[in-house]
Amino acid sequence: MIRLVAKSEIKELGQLWLRASLRSHDFIPEEYWRQKLPSIEVKYLGGSLVYVYLTAGAPVGFIAFVKKGFIGGLFVEPSQQCRGVGRALLTYAQELFNHLELDVYARNTRAVKFYQQAGFYLVATHQGDETGEESLRLRWDKDAV
Repeated sequence: MIRLVAKSEIKELGQLWLRASLRSHDFIPEEYWRQKLPSIEVKYLGGSLVYVYLTAGAPVGFIAFVKKGFIGGLFVEPSQQCRGVGRALLTYAQELFNHLELDVYARNTRAVKFYQQAGFYLVATHQGDETGEESLRLRWDKDAV
């Protein structure tokens, strides 16, 4: 089931974000992610449009839109990855919007492949925020499918 996040779930989703980030971004020091957690909970999860995927009533993934059609992140509990949770969240997003964009670290090859398989294409590259890692701007257009 996918629904809007409840405020009471923000802390839990913050921990999910941390676990998924540590697994998917092992090329960035762990301390970076741990330091980001408080601002993720307040600014990102608390200030974005967030949909959560539930299994047996528990959140196992979420997708956050920082602005209309821009995915700030899609995160799935590591133990639930490769089980269709991320795909379901992305399909839900593709039903909500005609165009989607997101940034993904180039070295997160699993995520890059996941988005490309869903019809996303490269529109730009840039150095990522304070990590210095290369990021890819990917886009999906409903009318291009």
